[in-house]
Amino acid sequence: MQALMEKALGGGRSGKPNPRVATPLLDLLLSVTSFPDGQTVMHQCPGVEQFLCDLVTAQRHCSPRLSVAALAVLRNLAMCPAVARRMLRSQPTLDALLAGLSSDREGAGELEVSLQLAWALLAHSTAKGRLSLARDTSAAEALQSAQLAQRCQAATAAVTAPGRGGCARVLAAVNAIINV
Repeated sequence: MQALMEKALGGGRSGKPNPRVATPLLDLLLSVTSFPDGQTVMHQCPGVEQFLCDLVTAQRHCSPRLSVAALAVLRNLAMCPAVARRMLRSQPTLDALLAGLSSDREGAGELEVSLQLAWALLAHSTAKGRLSLARDTSAAEALQSAQLAQRCQAATAAVTAPGRGGCARVLAAVNAIINV
């Protein structure tokens, strides 16, 4: 697994993710993490979370599809309460969350999946409302920023874009959890 993840990240040569390796690997991880047992097993695999976070934070070198898929796997992992508690204390996870929230690639889906990840981290964790206690409080600040709220409203208003309608509702749910 480690060799595949290294190859998917470009093997250290170019610094750019290799989509020919990363795409099927992310598809596999997305399938496996759709189930509770898979979430637990994949979170215990060394380097998986870091690999996913590296893909998300390397947005300028990464296709939107890879970034969204990596965020979706992180979201799936966060659906397991025990995993969510550990992820909430993980700086790479918070960095990936911030990268997804601040992505300006329109129509890529990074904003929606990032909000779903934030919701999963908070709602499925005993750390409800404790994102501000994590090592990096900028994640909580980013989730409560007016700029993000405006982006979500704009995404919701864009009825022609499929899947955008729930963006503002998810942000409202995340903020309600943070403010508990």
